[in-house]
Amino acid sequence: LALLVIQDIMIGLILALLPTLNGSASEFTKEFMSAFLRLGIFVVLSLIVAEYVLPYALDRLDKSQSQEIFTLGIVGTCLIISYVSERLGLAIELGAFVAGIMMSESKYRDRVEHAVDSIRDVFTSIFFVTIGMMIHFSYFYANFLRMFALLVIIFAVKGFVMTATCYLFGDLPFRASLASGLAISQAGEFTFVVASTGQSLQLFSTSETRMINGATALSMLLTPFLITYMRRFGRSVAITK
Repeated sequence: LALLVIQDIMIGLILALLPTLNGSASEFTKEFMSAFLRLGIFVVLSLIVAEYVLPYALDRLDKSQSQEIFTLGIVGTCLIISYVSERLGLAIELGAFVAGIMMSESKYRDRVEHAVDSIRDVFTSIFFVTIGMMIHFSYFYANFLRMFALLVIIFAVKGFVMTATCYLFGDLPFRASLASGLAISQAGEFTFVVASTGQSLQLFSTSETRMINGATALSMLLTPFLITYMRRFGRSVAITK
C-alpha cells in the first residue's frame, strides 16, 4: 500500500515535468528542481493542514449538526486542496488524492466516508465511463499484438521494480517479494491522466495515446486475477516453509 501511495504522489512530479520534455537538458533540470520544490511545499502544507487546520474545521462542521453542511464542508475542503495543488503547477488529481488521505486520518473518517458515498458512486461511474470512451475497439483489434507487447513490458518493468523494492527494503524473502511485486505491477489509473496530458502537449500521438490507454486498461482488467494468483502463490510459499 505504501508503494502505491508513493507512486500516486510522484504522478504530480511527472505531470509537472511533462511540459519540459520538448525542451533542452538545462530547461529540464531547472524545471525538475522547481517541480520537486513545489511538490515538497505542497506536502509540507498538507501535513500542516492535516495536523492543525483540518481537525478544527471538522469539529466545527460536526457541531453544526447538519449532515448537508458537513457534506458540503468536506467537498469544499477537497476542492480547495485540489485547487492549491493545481496552482502550484502539480496535478489537480494529486490534490484530490492527498485530500482523501488527509480525510482518512481524521477521527471523523467513518462519517466522512458515509457523507461522500453517493458522490463517490457518481464520480466512480463517470470515471469508468470516461475510461471506456478512451478504448477504441477497432484500434484494439487492429493493434492487439503491439498492445499486448506493451502490456508485457509494463508488467515486466514494474514487476521488477516493485519486487526489488520489496526485497531490498521490505525485509521479505525473495518469493514473497516476487508475489507482492507482481500483484501490484499493473499500470495505475493516473496513467490515463499522464497519457492525456502528454497528448495535449504533443508528446504522444493519438495512436500512441490509444496504445497506452488500451494497455493500461488491460492491466487493470487483469489485476484481480493476478492478485488472486499471487495470493495463492504466497500461501504456497508459506506452506512450504
